[in-house]
Amino acid sequence: MKKVILFILLPIIVALTSFVIWYRSLPKLSIYVKNCSSTLSYYEIDGVLYQIKSNGVYKTDVSGKNELILSKSQAENSIFISDEDKAIYVTEYGNDPQLYKYDLNGKFLSSVSLPYKKFSLFKSEGTKIIGEQQIDDQNNKIACYDLENNFKEIPIDPIEYDSDDISVVVLDSEIINISFKSSIIELIGINNNKLAYMKNFYHPEIFVIDLIRKTETKINLYEYIGDSYYVTGKLHKESIDFAVTNTSGFFFDKNNVDGNTSTLKYHNYDMLLSFDIDTSTMNDKYKLKRFERIICIGENEVTTYHKGKYLTYSLDDWKVTNKQSASEIKEGGSYNFVTCGDHVFVFDNDSDELLNKIPIN
Repeated sequence: MKKVILFILLPIIVALTSFVIWYRSLPKLSIYVKNCSSTLSYYEIDGVLYQIKSNGVYKTDVSGKNELILSKSQAENSIFISDEDKAIYVTEYGNDPQLYKYDLNGKFLSSVSLPYKKFSLFKSEGTKIIGEQQIDDQNNKIACYDLENNFKEIPIDPIEYDSDDISVVVLDSEIINISFKSSIIELIGINNNKLAYMKNFYHPEIFVIDLIRKTETKINLYEYIGDSYYVTGKLHKESIDFAVTNTSGFFFDKNNVDGNTSTLKYHNYDMLLSFDIDTSTMNDKYKLKRFERIICIGENEVTTYHKGKYLTYSLDDWKVTNKQSASEIKEGGSYNFVTCGDHVFVFDNDSDELLNKIPIN
């Protein structure tokens, strides 16, 4: 009888032991991927990252720490960070509306009283400001004013695009403002006069809008990715690329997709798909290795993380063009990869400390 019991239990013990060994061998890392275009709250200026959060404006200092440079008490209304002026503008509404100007360290520079109850700044050009002015309770207009000439209005000819999903303002072939009408929309990027966004994370649809021609191209990405999840995208002049991730596992919780898709132990593969914008047809797709995550899609290359290294692939032939150590990525850690401007900024999710800055092409 004992032999029979042992004969029955032994395979179970072996199987459970094998499962435990296998499970413990899985990577214990979490990798979150963001494109600063998707949140409209990140700005890269001269290699430094600025972020607008609910309690103010943060700057990543040389030590890698996120420093609060402009608190919420100073920035309760609309905030605009200008690369051209190297300044932060804050508009304060109310009975005495004000426009405040700060340098990129949060030092106060100047202020001016606004002759309008509400003015949302979109762009600054020296002494000129461009934004949306509230005319009355029902109407707004896009206007440009000269600060040094008694707020004289300067004629402009903006193009406004409005749909059920987004509102966009274009001036002189430059997009100066975007607003989303739903929380299920994520901006992919802007290229010349084109804008792309993703709608419905679990059933992703891609829209590419030509803002001059006012035409729209739709790609039903969900038809091509099966049970994979959208991660990030890149809009090129004539094509658009997407990174998707495929995950599974005994403990995978579909009620926490964001957290679970970031966890490498559930990872099966990432895949890059490329589409022609004019025809909405897929040009190419490339499947990566297990536990290799796409962290950035550049203009000519893709950067991934795999087993302690950053790998750069050419989009032309998918050959590795560069390898570098990812020594800051530690077992058991959680990391946020934010693509903004010409760099991928690597943050520790627990401490919010900047660990690395990876140049991209």
